[in-house]
Amino acid sequence: MKKIIFIIGVLYVQSISAQILKPVKLSFSSNKIDSNIYEVHLKAQVDTGWHIFSQYSEQDDGIGPLPTSITFKQNDMVAIQGKPKEVGELQEKFEEVFEVNTKCYYNEVVFVQKVKTKTNKPVILEGTITYMACKDEQCLTPQEVEFEVVLN
Repeated sequence: MKKIIFIIGVLYVQSISAQILKPVKLSFSSNKIDSNIYEVHLKAQVDTGWHIFSQYSEQDDGIGPLPTSITFKQNDMVAIQGKPKEVGELQEKFEEVFEVNTKCYYNEVVFVQKVKTKTNKPVILEGTITYMACKDEQCLTPQEVEFEVVLN
């Protein structure tokens, strides 16, 4: 009897893990644009039917989806220049799940952060991007992904 319960438990766990959705694929890179000035690119490719939210989605009294947020770990060799820009086709959408208007991206968005290094040697910049992915009938829990890019 214990073996049967164990086998059923294993099959249940396998069926749940097979259903884990990952509709957003992230990639990270940097481009040198001037002496010690770089653009850090955080690219989100979003599966068809899904979308993620702008960093600048307004929430009314905390109601609504979690806006995308990007944080960089403190690095004395790197100065962050302003806020990340969003490059993509921004759309406004009434989010039925939350019953609020939102700003979101379908297909692809690139978050671009300008930084300046204080050395000519390669520097590793680390950070975290947190985002929430939704489609019409469901939203996934917010995902937090750590990243690092080499500036050289």
